[in-house]
Amino acid sequence: MTLPTATDAAEPEAGERRGPTSASTAVKASAPAALLGLGIAVHLLFLLSLRFGWLNPLFNDTMHRFGPGGDFFSIYAAALQPTWAERRPLFRSLGPVQSVELIEQTGTPAKPRLRYRMRYPSLTLLLLVTLDADGKITDLQAEEE
Repeated sequence: MTLPTATDAAEPEAGERRGPTSASTAVKASAPAALLGLGIAVHLLFLLSLRFGWLNPLFNDTMHRFGPGGDFFSIYAAALQPTWAERRPLFRSLGPVQSVELIEQTGTPAKPRLRYRMRYPSLTLLLLVTLDADGKITDLQAEEE
């Protein structure tokens, strides 16, 4: 019987796998760190773009809508469709809407009440919109501010 020597331990026998080298371990360890750094850099770019607007030209809505959330006005207008026919002459007589601002949210989750300030060229209206649990308008009241 012979004792193993240092040179015998360094040579793998047939069918044995050799363990990872320190170089391959370093590459495997640096890959997650590089991905984490890249992710943080991309998030910082997006956050700074919110403040300075660097990425705005890449998005259609920021260039062709009336402001942040301007594309959601179509959802609001679609919900008003049933009551719109009744009040259309009044709203048309006021002229174009200059701005719409949500100023108050009250009620319960099952029956929320939203108060909007709508500015027109000649006056400002406060709209009180009551919704049901499905988000449909159940009541709409308007008064001058």
